[in-house]
Amino acid sequence: MERKEKISRGKWYVINIKAHKRQNAEHYVQLFENIKNEDPIIPIYASKCASIQQINFGPRNEKNIPHWIEIILMTYTIVDADSFYNKRKKEDVMLESWNPDWVANKNEVQLIFVPDIHVLALKKSSKVSLNSVVKYLSLAAEHFEADMFDITPIKDRGIISRIQNAHSITKIEAKISFSNPAHTDDFLGLFDNKLKEMNPGSFEIKAENKNDLPLNHQEDGLIDAMINLSECNGVVKARIKETEDSKYVVINTNDYPAEYEIICYQRELWSYIRNFLINIYGEK
Repeated sequence: MERKEKISRGKWYVINIKAHKRQNAEHYVQLFENIKNEDPIIPIYASKCASIQQINFGPRNEKNIPHWIEIILMTYTIVDADSFYNKRKKEDVMLESWNPDWVANKNEVQLIFVPDIHVLALKKSSKVSLNSVVKYLSLAAEHFEADMFDITPIKDRGIISRIQNAHSITKIEAKISFSNPAHTDDFLGLFDNKLKEMNPGSFEIKAENKNDLPLNHQEDGLIDAMINLSECNGVVKARIKETEDSKYVVINTNDYPAEYEIICYQRELWSYIRNFLINIYGEK
């Protein structure tokens, strides 16, 4: 009987890993080589920490850049050997022997990073959350190069379009940074280039007016540029009315991370995801 190939099926989140300087694939590969070599233990919250179980570099191109990097990230709880308690006997438990390398509540997640487009993917159904992965990567990157990298979940394009196509906008707050590579379209390209020239770690802007006096929201204007940049490079919070007769609602793009359905043979997973992401986020 012919053996059926295993199918991988699921939804994946995507994260933009962007350097402020030396925005090239070599720099991103060096970051993960540093993480692999040193493997810092990163606090996530309370006694929960994260570190690397393993990192695998995929086939390399003519410039010695791997097509993909597979990261297996673990989260776990650091256990205090003096904190054990017998709840039935209502007394402390003293352990005669305890190895400080022992941890508890281990979970792991497989990540794939594509250096050429500096985008990382993780499965939505993983026991390690998107926020935990973002925090680990942010603090690990900071450990090696302070104030160098932005680690930003990419936002759902549908929610971006929902704000852009709103009938009216009366309030918008954006926290963004310049893109990598820079945009080239009209005012968005100009705004992005000026932002890059200013070289801020992040850029925050807020505009607000009364409900009966909505903001002037024109195509290829400032609001449109802010919203477009926020898809991969920040977050936007907006108060909008989607139609003339609807009520105002507040949308925070942080609540809408992009997710993609991936279905392929298990043996092709990493190369399939790489090509899938390059098709979306690669230079056009």
